[in-house]
Amino acid sequence: MLRPQSGGGREQQPGRDESVRVSRVARYKIGYVVALCVVAALAFGVVHALGREPEVLLAVGVALLVPGRVQGVVFRALFQGRRAFATGHAEVALKHFERFLGQLRAAPWRKRMLWLSWSVYTPDAEAMALNNVGSTLMVLGKFDEAARVFEEALAVDPLYPLPHFNMAIVEQVRGNSAAAARLAGESARLGYAHSTLDVVIHRAQALLATVEGRRAGEA
Repeated sequence: MLRPQSGGGREQQPGRDESVRVSRVARYKIGYVVALCVVAALAFGVVHALGREPEVLLAVGVALLVPGRVQGVVFRALFQGRRAFATGHAEVALKHFERFLGQLRAAPWRKRMLWLSWSVYTPDAEAMALNNVGSTLMVLGKFDEAARVFEEALAVDPLYPLPHFNMAIVEQVRGNSAAAARLAGESARLGYAHSTLDVVIHRAQALLATVEGRRAGEA
């Protein structure tokens, strides 16, 4: 969701092949490309077989839009949170994200709706929701709370690279450069391509500026 992405300093589980951890994001990307190609081929096949009549094109278009609309309804709180966050309303975004997290935990079937759209970094909607909550807490300057939430996200999905990256930003803000570098490296190994220490430092500085600017405005 955010410029902060997610972090947590979890040790590699015994017996787990790190190459498997690194390859999951790549496998998901390949899988989605294949899926898009299959859907495009099916749509083309239907149009080719039935003709380019307006009703055929309309039916194909509606069929392609249905998954996104279904997800939009089930994940409404998530999208409301993203919109609020993008417009700089972090407090409002946090309420939406926390409501979305509560909905997932109350009705786990909602998690399956994540597969109706592009989901590369995690297959678990709860982990994604926790990452969004933690990222918003970071922007609000609540770094200790954010760190705990990122740990929760990693407990749900240990292979999720974004909590590692965001936790790297938290550690950089705290002045723990060595921990930040380690977490950024772990995020990169898990498949998040932008996990360099330079990026972590830049985003930590930008985050601090945002937090301090908000506090100054409230004073």
